[in-house]
Amino acid sequence: MNWLPSHPAFDGFYPQAQHWLPLQTSFAEILQAYSGVRGDVFSLTGKGWGKGFYRIEAKSPVFIKCVEESRFEKQREADRIAAYVMLSCGIKTSCCLAGFPITLPEQQYSLFVYPYVNSGFIGPSPANMTKLGELIARTHQCLAQAPFKDQIKSQGLARFSWIESTLDFFASEPIVIPDQASAILQSIPAGFLRVMQENAQPIHGDLNVGNILQDEQDELILIDFENSYFSWSSPLVDLAFVMERFILIREDIDKQACLLSLLQAYKRLSDVCFHDASKVIHVLQALSVRSLLLLTELARQGGEVRDSEWQKFIYLYHATTEYQPLLDEVFKDLKRLSQ
Repeated sequence: MNWLPSHPAFDGFYPQAQHWLPLQTSFAEILQAYSGVRGDVFSLTGKGWGKGFYRIEAKSPVFIKCVEESRFEKQREADRIAAYVMLSCGIKTSCCLAGFPITLPEQQYSLFVYPYVNSGFIGPSPANMTKLGELIARTHQCLAQAPFKDQIKSQGLARFSWIESTLDFFASEPIVIPDQASAILQSIPAGFLRVMQENAQPIHGDLNVGNILQDEQDELILIDFENSYFSWSSPLVDLAFVMERFILIREDIDKQACLLSLLQAYKRLSDVCFHDASKVIHVLQALSVRSLLLLTELARQGGEVRDSEWQKFIYLYHATTEYQPLLDEVFKDLKRLSQ
């Protein structure tokens, strides 16, 4: 299993605006032929051939994810988990149409074809954070009962052990990485990352802003379960990640109200939740350290790592110290409201 990010997986905090460009190449005809859908073809990546995201505009429009053949198994497992979450628990996800995925002969690509849903990214309002908190809790309840959770546990524990060994390797044989990243990794004590394994179970593993959509009926749609197959972690990892990416790093919202709404909604449906600011900060720092370790291993193997990717996680690690006063107030409010 290759757990390293596919460049540029870590670029940017927020997904870019979607720009669908008309595709009038021979690859458009291939997509039409193998999807069985006739209509105008558009590309989200702007490329005319190969891996990327495509849409065919028809009476029943479809969204097509074209992946390299090497990613076929990982993507297929992601689709299997998404289907389970939707069919067993009633949570809206995006699942492949019947008859897919398929591998294109002699093309070294596989096609995953989904119904196209007109949707956008969720805005960080208190009302939306209430919906999101409930969605995360329901997803965790669902995944905790998944019939394939033993496979996820096996993959997840192997991945965690590999990440910890990367930290041990860095401590014994330092690798040339940016000084600030090196200083962070050198300061990490043994066992620091194990906070992510407390009350471990299957989780989504990548609840960033681009993976939670809102449709025209204001319902939330959970997508991209690619990391779920090896995400055996504390449910608080997902929750902390959402707190960070949707709320804490933003400057244009009522952070206290959004955090309170998210945590209240999650706590209503879950036995596991944050109770103080120090635990939130520890999990967030562990997430940043994990990402820096992944980038370190990628660099050690000769992969390209942009400076912006290093700086992103250096920033996120140090920013956690600024969250303490706000989080203290939020947990005071939670305690008062629960009395």
